[in-house]
Amino acid sequence: MLLLLSSCQPKEESVEERVIDEKPPTLFLAVSDVLIKKIEVTSYDWTFTLPNGQTKHIRQMDMLPPSKEVAEMKKVNVKAFRYLKVGFDPMPIYYDVTLYNKEDEEMAHYESIEAIKERGSYVVKIDAEFKNGEAIYYVPLHIAK
Repeated sequence: MLLLLSSCQPKEESVEERVIDEKPPTLFLAVSDVLIKKIEVTSYDWTFTLPNGQTKHIRQMDMLPPSKEVAEMKKVNVKAFRYLKVGFDPMPIYYDVTLYNKEDEEMAHYESIEAIKERGSYVVKIDAEFKNGEAIYYVPLHIAK
């Protein structure tokens, strides 16, 4: 007589892998209503809740100078600057904009991208505050003179 024994332990239920708001949203640049660029977050300090109710905190901070952050990115050219818009989904509670020159020196600081007055080539740093935390985005930008 052959007797087969197998493990009769119940299967462990796996936690659903889908996570909502796991990291900050993508930044969208548009001229008027035409999307011209999607920018992923560079650095962030973010808290989110897993489907099982557990809270998780992630902090990812790059400490590179602005010119190094955008070294691999294609420069965004803008002719009619007054029509440049930023968008997020969801929108942040607050965001501000800092312009850096090619030597990584801070040139100007604004409370919105629409307020920028300078013309020329810059690295734009966008600091955004969301309900889940803070995020930093970098964009190489050329504003036509």
